[in-house]
Amino acid sequence: MPPSLAVARRLLLALGVFGALTVAAPRALAQTPAEAEGPRATQLILNGYEVAGATTELVPGTTYAPAAALAAALGASWRFDAEGGLFSLEFGGRFLSLRAFGAPEAAAAAQGALWVDGREAPGPGAVVVAGEPYLPVKGVVAALGGHTAQVAGGATQVVTVVFPRPQLTAVRSPGVWGRAERFVLEFSAPVAVEPLYEPSLRVLRLRFPRALLGDGVATGRFSGTHFSDAALVPDVGYLDFNLTLRAGQDYSLFSEPAGAGQRVVLDLFARGDRGGEVNAEAPTLILDPSGQTAALAGELQRLLGARGVNAELTWTQDPAPPEVRARSGVGAPLFVTLSRAPLGPGRVNLYYLAPETPSALLQAPLRAGAEAPLSEAGRERLAALPLDLALGERVARLLGTALKARTGLQPRLVEAPLFALSGAAGRGVMLELSTAVPTTPGLVAALAESLAAVLAAETGLATLP
Repeated sequence: MPPSLAVARRLLLALGVFGALTVAAPRALAQTPAEAEGPRATQLILNGYEVAGATTELVPGTTYAPAAALAAALGASWRFDAEGGLFSLEFGGRFLSLRAFGAPEAAAAAQGALWVDGREAPGPGAVVVAGEPYLPVKGVVAALGGHTAQVAGGATQVVTVVFPRPQLTAVRSPGVWGRAERFVLEFSAPVAVEPLYEPSLRVLRLRFPRALLGDGVATGRFSGTHFSDAALVPDVGYLDFNLTLRAGQDYSLFSEPAGAGQRVVLDLFARGDRGGEVNAEAPTLILDPSGQTAALAGELQRLLGARGVNAELTWTQDPAPPEVRARSGVGAPLFVTLSRAPLGPGRVNLYYLAPETPSALLQAPLRAGAEAPLSEAGRERLAALPLDLALGERVARLLGTALKARTGLQPRLVEAPLFALSGAAGRGVMLELSTAVPTTPGLVAALAESLAAVLAAETGLATLP
């Protein structure tokens, strides 16, 4: 073993509660014979294995690593939009985006190139080499809560990357959230989540690599309405949370930052029982455009119609005042306002009505809707769709997840008492896109697919694309 590598390994051990990054794949990340030939300027060590391809030759003094290898070592998901020059990565409930450049000099000089959870972070941009993005290791690791250390030895520089080892600090179980039962698992540091579901046994396993059971956290068993049994199972090198669903039940899973740590949220609910009955002839979706998104809303309406979704617009010729737009949402199963704002690269905000929304705000459009002539079907729809503030947040989370998977956009959820959403009585979100994101056909198609997927999950009124 080279002396410098041995020093790096001793450094890892000396860091005590800190451990190297998670779920490295030894065979995929190990150094190949061809790479071992000749001296190497840089070695990047994660969890005892080298990430092949690390280099300081792109930008002198800055270690870069291939995105695919670095993300695999992290246990992170990632996406690269080559056309838009934007790289995005998700780890520990954090959403990181990087502007990508073809010239290393441009990446090094770029301002505002690195963003995490909608906030600018220090660091250069990504560099594209032969179509493959390379990421600045120190900037990415620091943005995600980790640390880097360098040890020089001879012709080789060894860079080690370490993260605090996550501890499970609290389990809140199982609380009621709308019609769902909710588990909340809180960790002291970012952690990879590896879900595995076995449909024939209705068993869900959530594995958290490197996670430890914190002091005072019991490993007792749980039971509830939507599941028959659940338990924490600590083991060497990981922590499992195993749960058995009852027949006809389903689940959804998401993560979000919690200070320096991470919160993992698991919702359990009856399959097909997440919305009221709606008249089949009623609009499935109300689209509420701003002046900047009128063309986008019209194209979304067309694409959604092709998917069997009956979408209506709050206005087509001249922008309507907020009270008219809000009244359009009365009785609709889902109401989506479309807007644009000067956000960070790749950002999208998803606003929903806060649980503490004043009742007077909600009652105003309902009163206006009640005073207007309603058909029998309209009255049935209004009666079948009571106030549901929990649904707005669920829709926002589902839509954010769908958009991130299909477009690489980085969603941020925001509670806000928006008047335009008040007529939807909680069944609405406002989708705010960055003005820096071009409205390409691919983006519009992805938005349509995401909305159709959310409708299928929440109301059963649309077919998954």
